[in-house]
This record gives sequence, C-alpha cells and structure tokens, in this order.
Amino acid sequence: MRGFFLTLAVMGITSLASAQPPETAPLVPTAPTPTVPVEVISLEPMTPGARYWFSAEYLMWWTKGGSFNYPQQLAVNQTTTAISGGGPTIFTSATAINGIPGGDFNMGYRNGGRFNFGFWLNNESTIGVEGSYFFLTWDDAGTSQYTQLPPNMILLPPDNEEGPPVPAILDQINVFQQVVITNRLQGSDVHALLNLTATPRWRVDALAGYRWFNFTERMDASVSSIDLPGPTNPGFTILSLAAPTSFTDTVLARTNFYGAQVGLRGSGSFGRFTLQLDKKISLGGVRETVSLSTTNNFSAAGPQVGPGSLFVTPGNIGDYTKTRFALAGEVDATLAFRVTDRFLLSLGYSFLYLEHVARAGNQVDTSNSGLASLADPNRTFPVILQDSSFWAQGINFGLMLRY
Repeated sequence: MRGFFLTLAVMGITSLASAQPPETAPLVPTAPTPTVPVEVISLEPMTPGARYWFSAEYLMWWTKGGSFNYPQQLAVNQTTTAISGGGPTIFTSATAINGIPGGDFNMGYRNGGRFNFGFWLNNESTIGVEGSYFFLTWDDAGTSQYTQLPPNMILLPPDNEEGPPVPAILDQINVFQQVVITNRLQGSDVHALLNLTATPRWRVDALAGYRWFNFTERMDASVSSIDLPGPTNPGFTILSLAAPTSFTDTVLARTNFYGAQVGLRGSGSFGRFTLQLDKKISLGGVRETVSLSTTNNFSAAGPQVGPGSLFVTPGNIGDYTKTRFALAGEVDATLAFRVTDRFLLSLGYSFLYLEHVARAGNQVDTSNSGLASLADPNRTFPVILQDSSFWAQGINFGLMLRY
C-alpha cells in the first residue's frame, strides 16, 4: 500500500512539471519606423526663409460686348461753284442718305498682364500683406459704310439775259461713314492676409483690403465726303473743291470703382502641384464720367454733311458725371507646378464682375434723329448717361518667384 501512494506522488509531480510553459527569450524592443515630414506647398512661401513672393502673368481674356447708337439719316449737300459769262454762281443740292445701322459689337479675346507681390510679417506665415495690378490693353471694334451719290443735273444761267438756261452736271460726291469703339480695363488691390486654419497639406486665409477698377471706352463716329469732278457743259467751267470735308464726334466714357474688399483664399498641395482658389467681393462707389466733343474740317463751298456735326452739338457738348453705390467681385482658380523650391509655373482662370459701367456707344439718344433734325442747326440729342453690368474672364499663364 505504501508503494502505491509513492507511485501516485511521483506521477503528480511529473505532470505539474510538464504543464509549466517553456521559457522564452526576452523581447528586444524594435526601433520605430521613421516618419517623413510632409512639406506644405502654397502659392505663398510657408517655410522659414521664404517670406516674399512675386508673380507675373500673361492674361488672355474676353470681355462683355457693347452696343452703339447712330443717327438714322444724314443730310448731304452737293455744292458746286460754276463760272459763266455772268460771273460765278454757287449751286447746292441736298440729298438724304442712310446712317450706319446701330447695333452690338464684340472685341474678341484681349491681351493683358497681372503682377502680384506679397510678404509674410512673421516666420509662421500667418499674417501677411499682398498687392496686385492688372490691365487689358486697348482694343477696338468698328464698322463703316460707303455711299456714292451720282451727279445731279442743274441749270446754269445763260451768258446773256436773253439766252436760255444751260444744263450742267453737279459734281459727284462719295460719303464715307465709320464708327470705331476702343476700350481698356485695369485695376489694382491691396489687402491683408490672416491665416484661419492650416494642416500639412492645405490652408485657408482671410483677405481684407481696398480695391480699384477703371474701365475707359471711347467711340469715334466720323463722316467724310469727297467732291469728285463731274463732266462740264461746253462754254462753262465748273470749279470743284477737291479738298475733303470731314468731322469726327467723340464720346469718352470713364468708370472708376473704389471700394472695400473682403475674401477667402484656400490652397492645397499634392506633391509638386498646388491648387489655389480665391473669392473676393468689393462694396463701394463708382464714378461715371461721359465727355462729348467734336472736330470738323468744313470747306466753305465744298461738300458738307449737315450744318454741323453728327450727334455732338452745342446743346449737349461737355462733361456729364454720375456717382452711385456699386458691387464688384472676382473669382480666381490657379494650378501651380513647383519647378524648384523658389520657382513655380502656373495656369489659371479668372472671372471679374462690375455691377455698373458706363459704355460710350449708348450715351446719346439718337432714336428720333431724322433728316429734319439733322438739317436744323439748333438740333440737339439728349445725353442718357446710362450704365450696365460688365464682366471679363479668361485664362492666365504665369510664373512665380519666392525667397
């Protein structure tokens, strides 16, 4: 019996020994995987030592077209001096011709440029100042009309009191009408930058500052007439004044906008590419000035068009001004490629809106102009001094330096 219990005790100790877990080697801590810092790339420098930036862009923009008014009819006087045995005699024959049909016009795409400069006030790139200037070059659109008046038959006085009148031919006149409209757009702004939020790949900044726009448009309406000598009657010499008679009426409309500007800017980086979106809204005043003037070169006894100019008369010549509240806005989207740490290339799109702009082509009301009013030396056409909205949009190609 004692041997039986001894055997059971040995078996239990052996089982407990076999149930103990095997000894394992102590764990050796592994080194953490190094993390690569993500560089934040924005169109403004965001790293220490690169606090300034300058950009230059070529603008290929389109602008909103316009319209122009023009008198419906013109009174053309064919005037000739004839010399016979009884002395010189002046003959005049009035003829009505149609004016250029008024209507719409478009400029096509425009060339221009934009320059931007800014800097951060601290190393953290959270507070900065930025300014820009842009322009679209002068461009023009126009139309013209050519009218040829045939020679007219007239009766000249006889050489003596008993003789019959002698037929002759009044000289031929060619009339050329032309309307040319040119305009230019420019503007600038200065604003402060304040960072609202930022991560390693994107950031949002607030903008607040001052905005100025200038839109200038000019319409030149010109009429010229040339007296072409016609055939003469035997025994008479018809003297034709070959010097041209011409005049040009000019309407100059200038719009200046001055206002406060606020906006937001968001930018995000993706490798070497950066996308930036800007939205700006401006509230302020717009000053519209319309100036009417005329120049002429009339011959005393030569061909003439009306008793004066076309639609700029002593009754409306001068300057007209209007000031009113206005709204302006701008949206820009720019995709930039980082060539080096300090040099970037960009491609973008811009849209610009102005609520009130004075256009030169529709400042004078010529809707009731007929031959009778053109023949009246005291005629006048009212100045409307109206405005309309205006937009410009297009593609931008640029480069940027930062340091």
